[in-house]
Amino acid sequence: MKKVLSSFFISFFLLLSIQPSFAHFHYEAAATTVLQTNKDNQLSALDISWVYDPEVSDMMLKDNDDLKSFGKGLMNDLNKLGYFTLLKLNNKIIKTSKVETFKLEKIGKDKESYLKLSFTLPITSPVELKGKNTLTIDHTDTSASAIIYYDTASSISFSKTLDPHCIANVKDKKDYEHGETPQSVNVFCEI
Repeated sequence: MKKVLSSFFISFFLLLSIQPSFAHFHYEAAATTVLQTNKDNQLSALDISWVYDPEVSDMMLKDNDDLKSFGKGLMNDLNKLGYFTLLKLNNKIIKTSKVETFKLEKIGKDKESYLKLSFTLPITSPVELKGKNTLTIDHTDTSASAIIYYDTASSISFSKTLDPHCIANVKDKKDYEHGETPQSVNVFCEI
C-alpha cells in the first residue's frame, strides 16, 4: 500500500511540475515587411506578412473552412492588440490606423500547408524620412502567445523610392520572455 501511495504522489507531483508548460499556448510566425511610401515619398504604410508555424496552421485550418470569415475575425482581434506591431521613428512612436486590406490564405501542399496572413498597416500621419533616421519595428504580443520573427534582414524590404536609401538590421536577442520581441529590428535610412 505504501508503494502504491508513493507512486501516486510521485506521479501527481510530476504532473504538477509539467502542468505550467501546457498552461499557455505559444506559436511562431515568420514575418516579412515592405516599407511603403506615398506620392510625397513619405513613409505611409507597412505591408506585413506572417506565415504561421505548422502546428498552429494545422489547428486553424482544421477548425475554419471559410478563411475569409475567419480572417475578418482574426483581423478584428489583431486590431484590438495593435497588430502586435509598435513602430518608432528616432524613438518617437508612430501611430498606425486600422487595417482595411488583408488576405488570409493557405499556402503549400496538403501535408505541408501553412496559413499566411498578409495585411497593409497604414501609418496615421505619414512621416518624412529626410536626413538620417532610425525606424524601430517591434513585434510584441503582450498576451505572450505569439513569437513573430524575421528569418534574416532581407525579410524587410523597401519601396522603390526607399530602396537605395535604407538598410535593415535584425539581431536576435539572447534572452527574452514570452510576450517580448525576440529580435532587435532597426531600419536605417539616409535621404
